[in-house]
Amino acid sequence: MRKVCGRILVVTGHQAGNLAYIPEKFPDVKLIYNPGYRDGMFSSVIIGLKNARFDRIFLMPGDIPAVREETYRIMAQSDCDILLPAYRDQTGHPVLIKRDCACKILQGPYRSLHEFILYHGYKTVETNDPGILLDTDFPRDFIRLERYMKIHDHHSYGAHRLRQDHQPPFPVL
Repeated sequence: MRKVCGRILVVTGHQAGNLAYIPEKFPDVKLIYNPGYRDGMFSSVIIGLKNARFDRIFLMPGDIPAVREETYRIMAQSDCDILLPAYRDQTGHPVLIKRDCACKILQGPYRSLHEFILYHGYKTVETNDPGILLDTDFPRDFIRLERYMKIHDHHSYGAHRLRQDHQPPFPVL
C-alpha cells in the first residue's frame, strides 16, 4: 500500500497508545484518534474521510493485512466512483472511492459503508489476490494468515479485468 498511496491515515481507537511509535518509524503515516470508536467501524470511516484531502481514497480495515501491492496498483488505474476488488467473484477490501463520492457519506444518513456502497452502486475488478478476503478477527484467523503468507508469493500476480456495474436498485438523488 505504501508504494501506491501518497499518504496513509490510520484511524485509531481503543488501542491508540500501542500505535504511537508509527509516525516516527513511518513518516508518511498519520494517526488520527477516533474518540467515538465505541460507536463502531463506520465512525472511524467518517473520521478518516473528514481528515482525507485526496482526490481518491482507499478505505481499508486494519485487520485485512495481506492485500498485495499489485491490487492497489490495479485499482488505482481505475476512474470509477466506487471500486471493489474481487477474488473468484467475491468482493473484498480495500474500497477505492472518489473524494466527491466520499463526501456524500458525510452528508447522508448512512449507517455503514456497506449501506452507502449498495445505495450508490459500484464496479469490481477481478484480481488474483485472495488476500482481499483474509480478515483477521480471531486467533484462528491469524493462524490461517500465517499459513497463507508462507505459501503465497505476494510478488506474482495474474490477470485482472474491470467488471460490470453494480447499480443501486433505485435512483440515486
